[in-house]
Amino acid sequence: MYDLLVVGDITLNTHAFPRRNHITAEHIGGSVTCVAVSAAQISDKVGIFAAAGEDCSQEYFKQLGIDTKGFKNFPGKTTRIKLTYLSDDGNIRDFAIVPNPNVKIEIEKFPKEYLDSKFIHLSANPLDMQYEYLKFLRKHTNATISVDTFEAYYYNDPQGALRNFDMADIAFIDAEFQNAIRDTKAPLKIIKHGGVQGCTFQSQEKKMHIQAPTIPEVVDKSGAGDCVCGTFLILLSKTKDIEFSLRKANEIATASITKYGIENISYDFEILHKEIEKFGIN
Repeated sequence: MYDLLVVGDITLNTHAFPRRNHITAEHIGGSVTCVAVSAAQISDKVGIFAAAGEDCSQEYFKQLGIDTKGFKNFPGKTTRIKLTYLSDDGNIRDFAIVPNPNVKIEIEKFPKEYLDSKFIHLSANPLDMQYEYLKFLRKHTNATISVDTFEAYYYNDPQGALRNFDMADIAFIDAEFQNAIRDTKAPLKIIKHGGVQGCTFQSQEKKMHIQAPTIPEVVDKSGAGDCVCGTFLILLSKTKDIEFSLRKANEIATASITKYGIENISYDFEILHKEIEKFGIN
């Protein structure tokens, strides 16, 4: 059984930081990548159901211990994204996308063994596509399903975003549009405030705000929100403790922005594993 299965498109990204005259080399990215890679630093039971162009190698994920039987390459180039960070803290950014319309996740080919996953996370994808995934998964799995979205998708179709959140068990919501969807029917809401503001979780029984640690400098904020999703879900699968899981996810996501690259997180995972063992859950 997988702890976490992540669904979404894979992209090839370039990140530009003009204020410090730095541009990263093109690298494998996208929401599904950041969620899965951050989660795989805690668990060896992470899989992806994802799509990319023919120029995106699956070896990157395999080397990180991520199961790729649900990864399919399509003809043509992988979708390219260029993110340009216009402020030192990374909160102001611009982006350009060169999509490949041939890349499409074929939900009807979902591997049967993935349906037994503890958690299935739908990363930020076009809302109508995400809705089709939700309908399929609700019919075929008892996994806990979580949903995230991207600000551009939300602003283009806020009702579509609310519809998808309503179908989820866990809704990851950016703080900037939390008021518009605060009435979502999702049993657990995780509001991502960003930066030292951390996150707030709200369940049917409890609401709590968890502040993030402070750091002297933000190096690369890309993927931090996805890191919260991936590490929180993995920790919740291993502890069933919402507060502990979100507190640690905040810490790890904060550590992730002190270096370039989501796979280079400076965090003591050995100590974390010892803390997880105390919960006595396999």
